[in-house]
Amino acid sequence: MQPFFSLEQYLLGYMVIASYILIFCSCISCLYSFRRTY
Repeated sequence: MQPFFSLEQYLLGYMVIASYILIFCSCISCLYSFRRTY
């Protein structure tokens, strides 16, 4: 087991979590904008 492989796996997981947070934030902003219009 090389440390580089584990580091790559860790970065991949971090990117996936970051993308999920980004989608969640965009959904929240859309909900807030809909609430403002109505």
